[in-house]
Amino acid sequence: MLVLYLVTISIFKHLGSGPLWTPGVEGLVKPCRENWWSFFLYIQNYYNYDHFCLIHTWYLSADMQMFLLSPLILIPVSLNLRKSSGFKVSMIELLILNIFCIALPMALKLLIRDYDNEYDTHSRLINYFIGVMLAVFMREKQDKPFLYTVKNQHLF
Repeated sequence: MLVLYLVTISIFKHLGSGPLWTPGVEGLVKPCRENWWSFFLYIQNYYNYDHFCLIHTWYLSADMQMFLLSPLILIPVSLNLRKSSGFKVSMIELLILNIFCIALPMALKLLIRDYDNEYDTHSRLINYFIGVMLAVFMREKQDKPFLYTVKNQHLF
């Protein structure tokens, strides 16, 4: 990220030419110079989300936020999995969490009419936690076939 940032604010303006090159590059560099700290703290998808520094890196911020949030979910799940009925309890808790993650963005967009952040992390938590559910399922059932069982069949 640091190299990408430094190339953008220093070298990028020298990589092209034309009548619209300079204004286009200045429009790209200006938010990076003003909001550099939110870029490096990985919070640019919430703070100044309408003036991104390198808009294509918004998902790195969302991914870092989900990475920092994951121990709050994975530690209780791993402690539940040690118990005899832990798999069922963990899957039910993760299902409830997924339902909450579906309802949260919908409620925010219904309650706050002017909410226009397309890059928020909480709208993508459902995908992340479905992946966590799949990982828990595959870990627990690793000795069994995942999709189907191939039976020994003789053709002749």
